[in-house]
Amino acid sequence: RLVRNKKHTLQRVIYTPDFYLPDYDLLIETKGKAFDDGLFHLRLRLFRHKYPNAKIWVVRSHTEFDKIDEVLKSLEVQNGEVEEN
Repeated sequence: RLVRNKKHTLQRVIYTPDFYLPDYDLLIETKGKAFDDGLFHLRLRLFRHKYPNAKIWVVRSHTEFDKIDEVLKSLEVQNGEVEEN
């Protein structure tokens, strides 16, 4: 929906993350290594302003993406959700 006045046209800002992990209540946003998009950063700031307690992880490389599983497993162990052998 667009809102218009004499000088400007405003459009509602919508943000949808790439992944949501409900078991961890975690949003994951994947971006390329050379990513520099002012619109994304604006949307992210607005999202964080509206939902200050939301956990969001911005992944910028394959190396960071590969660490997700490792980090989530360590969180499970810290929370006692995984039995250690």
